[in-house]
Amino acid sequence: MEDDSNRGTCRVCLAHLDRRELLSVQQNEYRFGSARSGQHRPMVRAGRGAIREWEDHHFAEAAHCLLSRHADAVVPLCEHVRRTHRRGEESQRIVSVFWIDGGRHAPAISEPARSEQSSARAPPAHVHLVSPGRPLQSRTETGSMKIVLVGTAFPLRGGIAHYMALLYKHLSQKHDVEIVTFSRQYPKLLFPGKTQEEHGGAGSTVPSEQLIDSINPLTWYTAARAIAAKQPDLLIFKYWLPFFGPCFGTISRLVKRRTGAKVLFICDNIVPHEKRFGDAAFTRYAFRYVDFFIVQSGAVERDLRAFHPHARYKLVPHPVYEIFGEAVTKPEARARLGLKDEKLILFFGYVRRYKGLHVLLDAMPRILQKVKLKLLVVGEFYDDEGKYRKQITDAGLQNDVIVYSNYVPNEEVGVYFSASDVVVLPYLSATQSGIVQIAYQFDKPVIATDVGGLAEVVLNERTGFIVQPNKPEEIAEAVVRFYREHREEECVTNVREEKKKYSWEEMVKAIEELI
Repeated sequence: MEDDSNRGTCRVCLAHLDRRELLSVQQNEYRFGSARSGQHRPMVRAGRGAIREWEDHHFAEAAHCLLSRHADAVVPLCEHVRRTHRRGEESQRIVSVFWIDGGRHAPAISEPARSEQSSARAPPAHVHLVSPGRPLQSRTETGSMKIVLVGTAFPLRGGIAHYMALLYKHLSQKHDVEIVTFSRQYPKLLFPGKTQEEHGGAGSTVPSEQLIDSINPLTWYTAARAIAAKQPDLLIFKYWLPFFGPCFGTISRLVKRRTGAKVLFICDNIVPHEKRFGDAAFTRYAFRYVDFFIVQSGAVERDLRAFHPHARYKLVPHPVYEIFGEAVTKPEARARLGLKDEKLILFFGYVRRYKGLHVLLDAMPRILQKVKLKLLVVGEFYDDEGKYRKQITDAGLQNDVIVYSNYVPNEEVGVYFSASDVVVLPYLSATQSGIVQIAYQFDKPVIATDVGGLAEVVLNERTGFIVQPNKPEEIAEAVVRFYREHREEECVTNVREEKKKYSWEEMVKAIEELI
């Protein structure tokens, strides 16, 4: 249908609109509705007024463009494939191909072939205005995108927040990036730590808007509106826990409907370490609206394929952390911590059952029979600290295990790693660990268990040792070998070479290639 009554101001040509018709196009009113019912549904009123929601956001976007730019601009849109479900069978139909221009430079457009079923879904491109005679060019093709990062970020604390700060820093070198984070990340019932907030520190402070309450769905809608108002090309979520699936899925759905933005999930975990009822359902809901994924280990890749066999993704290793400052010499670090100059192994990070600290404590008597050393345990306890203290006492390890059970500010992290000889990760389950990347930042070898993707980043006999999980005797043997065979210097050299692969430049490149 073509309305020439407004030639010189606007003209719309529609090839096919799936049993609906465009009823009128005027400079201050863009109406869409069913010709059969006679119901006219206004989409834009009073010039650049609010755009009303409709299931196909591209019509709203085209209307916005029509009313906000000159009459001789051109808006070409590609074919839009709509999924339909009827009697349990899914089919796809090309429902529309249209363009808008000022009526004087209209290109010749023939009606496209109509397809009742398509073998592959081809999502429509974003709408972008270009002058007549110039090729259509998207923002990604010009090299710059409007990106919104959604998830844990400063002023919240922890490894995810540090990751988001570094991702923001590196993406911002080329793209326009903003962060939307939580006003409340966890209810107190689910958060065993002492505080959820960071109090500054090296590299952690980034600008963010605290709009999302993880347990208040009303804030998901207000956050989605705020994000949509930024007109992003891309939303990036850091996904690690199904608890956030309903929140992230809802925000993704609403923003995609309003803006057509693409959604990317960077997945730390898909199957959580500590399983709860509803995990699979929450994750499936969140993934329903995702266009692209980045996974950071082979274990997560396998989980993604199980959940989403046709997912578009890249496997990119977890980059090293650059947020904890420079290393200091081992004697200086030990002096600052009040430690003697003696052999020292490090367990670092939140203490949870699946991280296997109790297994490392079981290994300590075996280690001490052959090598005199100290174990330094640094991290906030998310498990009952008392039972670990009792285990230390019962084994007579009070003088051999040093425990710092507080959250470590960013500026102090490097001191603990610099003071140690080797980092030990006795995990019972894992997909990956940011602790390995912190260790590599400070050129420290790692002894880790063969769970998840740890063996992909800790190279056995090169950057450390890989042992079987829940085997204190194997942990003890690896630690003893590390010292008796004088492997520290060799492993440190290999770590310095290996960590070159884990750059943020590779992460940014992967995101750009996916989009």
